[in-house]
Amino acid sequence: MAWHIVGTYYAPCSCKVGCPCILGEMEGDQVWCSGGQWVHIGSGDVDGVDVGGAKLAWVADWPKGFLGGEGVGRIYFDPSVSAAQRATLEPLFKGQRGGVYEVVTREVEVECLPADIPTEFKMDVSGLMLNQSLRAGELAFDKAKIKLLTEVNAVLAHVVALRVEEEKPVEAVAAEAATPAEPEVIKKGKKEAEEGEEGAEAEEKPEKPAKK
Repeated sequence: MAWHIVGTYYAPCSCKVGCPCILGEMEGDQVWCSGGQWVHIGSGDVDGVDVGGAKLAWVADWPKGFLGGEGVGRIYFDPSVSAAQRATLEPLFKGQRGGVYEVVTREVEVECLPADIPTEFKMDVSGLMLNQSLRAGELAFDKAKIKLLTEVNAVLAHVVALRVEEEKPVEAVAAEAATPAEPEVIKKGKKEAEEGEEGAEAEEKPEKPAKK
């Protein structure tokens, strides 16, 4: 499958300070991780289908960190997304066609002379497969002139799989909603009634004469 997309996304998560996955950690700062992405594809195509302008979002939970995989989530498409766009984008973001490619870190810190400051770094991601990542230490540059200050294990980009939770059939959801739960007040009223009966029985019992 050939695909190329360019756009904007926001990716909030449950980590309290920053994402440990940026530094290559396999667990979130609370061990587990919850997060999502809100994606607006500006331009691109998947298998020859133009997906420019498509908007979608996905939310997921991971038992450990984002890089640990085994995430379970759900994908939501904007109503403006056509059936053809959804048919190509859904398998892509579910990880069914090689995983979800994500740029994790867009900037790295280096130390060098002003004349040697690089404007960009280029990396070949065409061979990146599922559960593989590119790290800062793999960047190609003149190490005699430039010193990398960013942690060498910091993840720059990776391909991960997102296991999507299957939605319940409409009939099953409707059946659950139609099943009434037993009101708490009934149980409480029954208990009070039983206590009242016990009290009445106690009043009916004659008192024993006091011994002299």
